[in-house]
Amino acid sequence: MELAYRLGLNQSKITILEESASAKKAGNREVFDAIIRGFQTGKFHGLISWSPDRISRNMKEAGEVIDLIDLEVIQDLQFKTYQFENTPNGKMMLGILFATSKQYSDKLAVDVKRGTDGNFKEGKYNGVVKKGYYVDTATNLFVPDPYNWGILRIAVDMRLRDNKSNIEVAQFLSDAKLAVRKDADEEYRLVNVTKQMVGNIFADSFYCGLYEYGNNIVILTDLYNFVPLITPDEYIALNSQVSTDFGKAVRVKTNRSKRLDYGLLRNKVNCDYCDTEMHFQHQELKRGKNAGRWLISYYCRNTSCLRHNKEEQVKHGLKLSKSIRAKYVMSAIEWQLRHATKKSKKAYEQYISRLELKLATERAIVTRKLQEAKQDLKLNEGRLLKFQDLHIDDREAYERYHHGKIEHHEQIVTLAEQSITDNENRLEELKIALPTEKEFYELVNLHLLDLLQQNDIMKLDAICK
Repeated sequence: MELAYRLGLNQSKITILEESASAKKAGNREVFDAIIRGFQTGKFHGLISWSPDRISRNMKEAGEVIDLIDLEVIQDLQFKTYQFENTPNGKMMLGILFATSKQYSDKLAVDVKRGTDGNFKEGKYNGVVKKGYYVDTATNLFVPDPYNWGILRIAVDMRLRDNKSNIEVAQFLSDAKLAVRKDADEEYRLVNVTKQMVGNIFADSFYCGLYEYGNNIVILTDLYNFVPLITPDEYIALNSQVSTDFGKAVRVKTNRSKRLDYGLLRNKVNCDYCDTEMHFQHQELKRGKNAGRWLISYYCRNTSCLRHNKEEQVKHGLKLSKSIRAKYVMSAIEWQLRHATKKSKKAYEQYISRLELKLATERAIVTRKLQEAKQDLKLNEGRLLKFQDLHIDDREAYERYHHGKIEHHEQIVTLAEQSITDNENRLEELKIALPTEKEFYELVNLHLLDLLQQNDIMKLDAICK
């Protein structure tokens, strides 16, 4: 516009056209096409642009512009950053500028892709901050952000173990003040957690160690000591649509046969003769009193195993099946729970250490919320006092510029006081005594009763884990 003013052009005869579509490829710019049609129909006669690379960075559209100059359809061409002359040499220089713009654009794309691909193959940060992690500035690798990683881990347990909905998980993360930062030196930014965001986190394979970029995948745990948020089994259990990644169309969220796709003790049963992992298989019962239930078994695929060699079995006086029913495996687990926990000091110590960690994490969350509530209370009490003084000293100014602020800050103060009370009470609740060794064994017996009375394979699997 400055150039148009300097050239003395009539403002009423100027049409301003702006376009954000990329000029790298031809046929992608509606505004550019409209400009060309405008010259061809006599609507436009001259063109002003910032520089040649704003008009085109591909040879097809650059050729159209030069062709219209040759035909004198474009009668005048002006640039703010470049002096164009409508001469053979001037058009040659314009063509060279168009070509160098294309070369720069193409080279930039190649350089950026090489850089991002290189970072990705090394498992490094590639422009997207992941919640629960920050980027080490020295290595550019992902590092767990202790507090935020911890509350996301609790969120996973809420979804898998406690059957909480994504809405309830989102509310928990909001209350716990989930925040993100790119690196250790950056300030935290609070996250507005939604149901959709929780679903996206659980669906992101990054959190189980599979880092995706375009059509490429790297396993972060193979590249460095990456700490995944969830295990592969948990990832499959969290994602009802995971089978679509393997080319299977699944529409129903709570289909019993689909639940079996990651069913009871999958990938956890080994053959006791060759020590290889046995294949999980299931068959729906169609008749009898158990119709509609599933016959679950584990099959040994190792053909060199004794289970597949009848001659060797005869020599040893054995008669072995190639598979084993799940009910016999479950019976063994039941026996183990009945007998092995009587003197399991190690199991008790492991349980107590995990419980202490969980309580410590929850206490940290509540303490943080309590501190923030106290800060809110102090801040808003000061603001309330300021507006109350202004209301007394200059009521007219208050009503004109700050009407309603007293009521607003009174409400915030009340909410902060209630939050302080709630969090102090919760801290008292978290000062519970840890269970004794005897109480731990009673808890194990309770799991045993659950095991004996449970028919849902997902719950059985969770108890076994």
